Amino acid sequence: MRYTLVTIISIVIFCSCTNNAPQIVNESYSPDPDSLFIQCKQLSGIGDLIIGKTTFSQAQKNELLKDIDSFNKDNNLYSGYWGEADKGGAYDKACWLEKNAKDIKQISTPIIPKVKIGDIELDCFDLAFLNGTLVAIYFETDSPKIRNHYIEKYGNGRGNYHSFHRNNQSKNNLNALEDIDENRIWENETVCLEYNHKKHSEIISNKTYNYYSESWYLITDKCRYNDFTEKLAIWEKEYDTMIANQNAQKLDLL
Repeated sequence: MRYTLVTIISIVIFCSCTNNAPQIVNESYSPDPDSLFIQCKQLSGIGDLIIGKTTFSQAQKNELLKDIDSFNKDNNLYSGYWGEADKGGAYDKACWLEKNAKDIKQISTPIIPKVKIGDIELDCFDLAFLNGTLVAIYFETDSPKIRNHYIEKYGNGRGNYHSFHRNNQSKNNLNALEDIDENRIWENETVCLEYNHKKHSEIISNKTYNYYSESWYLITDKCRYNDFTEKLAIWEKEYDTMIANQNAQKLDLL
């Protein structure tokens, strides 16, 4: 109890000495599903990249990918959001998947040149296909323009927004802290758009001490995207089993 009392007193003293009290925002969005579907009825993908309709060959020729070399628009299951690299997988595994998993494909765009939506550069832009048809789009950007556009077009969606901002400024020093944690879902009967944003910024005595910011978007086919991830997992397991059996056979030679 004494520790709790001292802590509370310390917080009161600290807050009383600051120039500005912390600004805290906690918002939760829970729209009626029918209302959300109506508000998001135009949600279908990005431009001519239409979830559930655009084919792999059509995507390769899409205007958004016009600056990407043709070989970087081939099926790639090594890099990208659905690739093996981020899972710790080997390049050989990705090559095997590309050769044998005929029902799943990915276009993973390179870091340079970046895909652009208007004047906004995306840090990555990946497309997933099941049986030759687009089932998901993943991209990253810290630009608030896209996030604000979606809110203006589709409303707040379903999810949460939390922010904490403290700005203590004396004559010669600035000590500031900002934390943001936000997730939203916009959807209709067939397409779902998920948005996630996390940010941490800390300034001590006018110097940036720590900074982190990440925003990503995932647009999926509500009926077929799970099939894509399940099939990918099955193919990955088949490869892992094959390699395990091969290694066991080699041990038997000893």
